[in-house]
Amino acid sequence: PARGIMLLSNAINVLVKEERDILTSLHPCLFCLCLKARIHDPAMPFLHLAVPKIFKETANQTGPYMDPKWVVLYFYYGGLLYAVLGRYEEAFAMMQKACCIPAIAPSAIMVRAYKTYVLLSLLLHGKILRLSNYRSPVMTRSIIPLCPDYSALERICDNEEENFDKASAILEYLEAHYATFEKDKTVGLVKLVVRSIRENSVKRLTECFISISLSDVARRCHLDDSDHAELYLREMSKNGKINVRIDKKQGIVYFDEMKTEADEQEVDKAANSIYTLDALMKQFDDRIRVNPSYISRVGRPLARGVPAIPPDEGLGHPGSVFMPNVNVGDIESAAGRPMDMVD
Repeated sequence: PARGIMLLSNAINVLVKEERDILTSLHPCLFCLCLKARIHDPAMPFLHLAVPKIFKETANQTGPYMDPKWVVLYFYYGGLLYAVLGRYEEAFAMMQKACCIPAIAPSAIMVRAYKTYVLLSLLLHGKILRLSNYRSPVMTRSIIPLCPDYSALERICDNEEENFDKASAILEYLEAHYATFEKDKTVGLVKLVVRSIRENSVKRLTECFISISLSDVARRCHLDDSDHAELYLREMSKNGKINVRIDKKQGIVYFDEMKTEADEQEVDKAANSIYTLDALMKQFDDRIRVNPSYISRVGRPLARGVPAIPPDEGLGHPGSVFMPNVNVGDIESAAGRPMDMVD
């Protein structure tokens, strides 16, 4: 595997030359091999880059630059890499992009991406965040109905009945449908969702109580007993998620305020990035307002039944899509990461 990783990395460097921010079909192949070999570091330099360009691999001048499946696989495997490294926010963003790729028919890749997206959303937010409005209708019409077990997890997490133990309900559902999750290789993520639910229950106690008994912690968080509650509290304290003191003799837990330290240089750097991004967005807005193509579209009376906004062009030739003369890469570099898909 290490030899294959080296060959793919060298091949990508030869193809893109000095323009490292170009996406090729070899990128997802490299990510896949790194995942299978459990050697993740070689993929990181290619994963952290903003990718505003696609390497042209087809001879057709008017068709797409490459098979769209490689674009979907880039986001899917990239999300898996981030998830393996415990960087769930980045993994969630990558899966979100994979689910929002324009499509006219369902694909196995997008089905797998959506399943992972659901679990990451439950892990990070406790609910499934709605995908962007520009997602393909195929997602709602065909892909989501193919994931009934994951929709069931969503319903469990949306249950707000009093004293309802979401974590235990998910574990029971996992046990009843273990074969399905084992086939999808998502058992580990489901268990992380369960742990996240219990940890969030403990965090809510820190917002309401200064001190509380271990038995009450176990009862309110639906844990087995006081020892189980103490185990959770100590692990969360060790990981810096809460600041807690435990009086073992009296069985009392004391929640202390979390201390936060801000690096002035990091704060200044983030502020400068915001100012730069704001200036670029204003420049983008100024140029688009005076662009003749934009003015002609806005000022042209619309025929009945014609949408005011042109349909998504998909992954086609860039010449067919109107874009003002602003480099998207500049905006992404100012933001410090690829632009996330938002509603």
